Amino acid sequence: MKRYILFVIIILCLLPVLTSATYLEEGDQPLLTILNHVGAEFIEGDFSANGIIADKFLSEEELDNLGKELIDYFEMMGKEGTKYTEISANHYVKEKILEETYRQVSYFGFDKDSNPLTIILSSYLNVENQKSQSYLYINLVNKKQDSQINDIILKVKSLFDKYERNVEITTCIIGSIDGKLSGEYVKNTLPKIVHNLNGQIVDFYEDKELISYTAYTDGIEDYILAGDDRINLNIALRYNEYDSKTLIWIGTPIITSGY
Repeated sequence: MKRYILFVIIILCLLPVLTSATYLEEGDQPLLTILNHVGAEFIEGDFSANGIIADKFLSEEELDNLGKELIDYFEMMGKEGTKYTEISANHYVKEKILEETYRQVSYFGFDKDSNPLTIILSSYLNVENQKSQSYLYINLVNKKQDSQINDIILKVKSLFDKYERNVEITTCIIGSIDGKLSGEYVKNTLPKIVHNLNGQIVDFYEDKELISYTAYTDGIEDYILAGDDRINLNIALRYNEYDSKTLIWIGTPIITSGY
């Protein structure tokens, strides 16, 4: 888990985010527009944010104190438990890793709206040049379509503003459609939806199980660079034979969850 989170943080922090204002105002509306247009049923939304909060190697005490503040700030519910089976509205779990050049404190629980919430504080010491950095990673999975993901976006943005730091934010909506959509239907429909959002397709991928579009739309002002291309919209579809449903992932600027 530690190495996976570190990989995600490093990759996302290296991607240049060029603007952010409109994204915070419009939130996930373009994503919901696509979901509704294809007639998909909302399953869940996945929100992640990460960024540097300090250019120093935080002590165990500093990590613990900051963790307590973040639990209150993001309204993680319950008291600290010791077993993952205890995670509920009444208990959250705290996990700690302490090494010579690496320290991490993680919290797994639920917020006040019963959404799964993860908070991870990681601190690194570069022995060669004595330069250190500390990161904050937040993940929230909202189970209801009417959940105001804008609230958490603004809350995270305000927190990183306090540290005078930039934050990388990704949002993904997952939905399902009864039956199997034909490749022809998908190829005819999705480009039209992107075009209606003042967008253009940047990349397309297809295999026997998956169809994926990467695009740029000025309906979402936030974007990242992939080579010389701007991208801020990622759509993927896969048929699930077990449930006889087509699953759709719609993410901005990219889909970071597995599909």
